[in-house]
Amino acid sequence: MGWCPVSRSPRQTYDRWRRGVSAFQRPTESGFEIVAKSDGPTQVLIFDEIGLWGITSKDFAKELSDVKGPIEVHIDSPGGSAFEGIAIYNTLKQYKGATAVIIDGLAASAASFIAQAADPGELSMASYSAMMIHDGEAFLYGNAAAFVKQAEELNRASDNIANIYADRSGKTASEMRDLMRAETWFYDQEAVDAGLADKVLDDGDSTEPVPQNSAKSPQGQLEEEFLGDLSKFDPIGNRKNKGPVDPEGFRSGADDETDWSTVSDILRSGLEGAEA
Repeated sequence: MGWCPVSRSPRQTYDRWRRGVSAFQRPTESGFEIVAKSDGPTQVLIFDEIGLWGITSKDFAKELSDVKGPIEVHIDSPGGSAFEGIAIYNTLKQYKGATAVIIDGLAASAASFIAQAADPGELSMASYSAMMIHDGEAFLYGNAAAFVKQAEELNRASDNIANIYADRSGKTASEMRDLMRAETWFYDQEAVDAGLADKVLDDGDSTEPVPQNSAKSPQGQLEEEFLGDLSKFDPIGNRKNKGPVDPEGFRSGADDETDWSTVSDILRSGLEGAEA
């Protein structure tokens, strides 16, 4: 019997799959990187899940301990382990230099409260980026009493996280908890309006983040190879009858036979590449 509180988003399962990582494997490399800049703050890139299958608090603290001066944290993460996220949040809060945070894509779940470690006025949303907050979740094996106990602990854990959001937003923890229960999504300016971010970056602002699909990102390399091949497959185009497309996105008069061997070949080649 045991329980493990986690903080995750609908994108988490997809992100794990696209890296070719099964639920029982830890990747040899993660989307965490520190990039020293000669003409600006050191960039800390959080482009992965938080926890065992991505960025661990132990690795994060170890790497950050060698950094001096101001840092600029870039985030594109679906979230992950709540307690790992809290440890990373505290590591950033305890950092002695200036700390700015930029959400480049998605800061969901645990990644959303890691972002709150930015110095006052220094949490930015890039254009079209998003933030998602929600109540804590957990997996449990046990009896009825264990489930009751877990529900109590999940409420305490969620209240704890709500206080992090409240500290920046100026709202009460109760107000933030209501938003968490509703699993609320905020897009750039909406996050600013909610008090969870300080500003939206102008297109002219230069932050020079390293993109996920750059040569420096193993995740980007795999995504380009695997999803690039997958994008060539058109399930509608492979149907034998190619009639006009109806409003539901299916071809009128098309039969129900799809060349699933093409799908199988693509998936097999992609997964073999992930294991190499």
